[in-house]
Amino acid sequence: MKPKILSFFIGLAALAILAGCATPETRIKKNPTVFASFTPAEQELVRQGRVAIGFTPPMVRIALGNPDRVTQRIDKNGTSEIWHYRSLDDCYFYGGFGGPWGPGPYWHGGWGRGYWGSYWGGYYGTPAVYRDYIRAVFTNGHLTLIEQDA
Repeated sequence: MKPKILSFFIGLAALAILAGCATPETRIKKNPTVFASFTPAEQELVRQGRVAIGFTPPMVRIALGNPDRVTQRIDKNGTSEIWHYRSLDDCYFYGGFGGPWGPGPYWHGGWGRGYWGSYWGGYYGTPAVYRDYIRAVFTNGHLTLIEQDA
């Protein structure tokens, strides 16, 4: 049992390290020519992981990374593309030992939301809830609207 738990935490640490690699600096290093074409003010915003009205899709991609979801909006003014950057709302780790029918040699754990139940009698959770922390709206190839958490 102990080697499995140790392996789990090593894997979790590796995921955290890999996720940490996705920063504006690493994206700038992968796209130096594109980054060099930005104005000094735009370069500073991108380094901070921020965007501004008028940015192009490559500028937003370097600043924020790839969007988690892309949708389209069609209205009387035409078609817009919306890039959604999402996070898991109220996410926390839960776990414990026990089987679905009582104490046992089974490890229950994971990331979740809305946990209820007993470590010893199994566990129940509701589906995770995602929310957009940034929506970047592009019209005619330029950023025209930014919706973000205050």
